[in-house]
Amino acid sequence: MWTTLAFGAMAQSGDDGPGWIGWAFPLFGLPFIGIGLAMLARPFMPWFEHGRTLYVITSQRALKLGMGRELVVKAAPADRIGLVQRFEKRDGSGRLQLAIRIGKDSDGDAQIDYFEIGRVPDVLNAQAAIKQMAQLRHPHQRSALELPA
Repeated sequence: MWTTLAFGAMAQSGDDGPGWIGWAFPLFGLPFIGIGLAMLARPFMPWFEHGRTLYVITSQRALKLGMGRELVVKAAPADRIGLVQRFEKRDGSGRLQLAIRIGKDSDGDAQIDYFEIGRVPDVLNAQAAIKQMAQLRHPHQRSALELPA
């Protein structure tokens, strides 16, 4: 609204023009418009990343490799992985949420950081691989992935 009104005022500034200060008012609003558009576009970023993300589960960590203009690597070490949530579709595909850090925020409220493994064709086997990784790291401890009987 600010930018539109400022440009409207500039258009009616007359023959002498608005001057350099007149240009400053509408241009001041452009960064706010850019930030707002970026905030609105953020939920749609996974669509652009589709097909350019590779998930790898090794014996020591889970990796997310983003292969866009640059290689982005996110890693979750096996000893940091806690509770795993599986979200599975009817066709067996789905995503996993790995709890990697549980702490408290500045207000004292519980805060959980997640490592997301998304759009996996066989999510059940991915969860089994993570369970196997956890058992290799701590063979005598009960895995956090096992549900209580």
